[in-house]
Amino acid sequence: MSVAGYLDNVLQKIKGHPLVKRFYVRNMQVSLKRGYVRVVALLADDSELHVFEYVDSALSRLSYAYHYQDPSGAMIFRYDNEPHYPSLPTFPHHKHVAQEEAPRPSEQVNIDEVLGEITSHMIRTRK
Repeated sequence: MSVAGYLDNVLQKIKGHPLVKRFYVRNMQVSLKRGYVRVVALLADDSELHVFEYVDSALSRLSYAYHYQDPSGAMIFRYDNEPHYPSLPTFPHHKHVAQEEAPRPSEQVNIDEVLGEITSHMIRTRK
């Protein structure tokens, strides 16, 4: 799969998810060797998912962030691989969770896993 094909696949997964009311691409750049996309998705309960993925031609994610926030803009969680917590065992991968001061160790996640976690979160908080 090409870089363009990979990023289009990410967009289609977001667009096709049943909780996504609408989304827009804030920025997207693609070449044969690298590409990135920035997306904001408005979800069924008016929360938002902000997605950033930067990949190379081997489809390795060089950088990523999946930021999920409530309708008021407060973070619920964010996964990213920004290399600023070298003491974590999963460095550079980590997860920020609302009301927690320090990030949690986390394996690298993908858009499918993040959308699944958001779905579970919405189900839990509806009760």
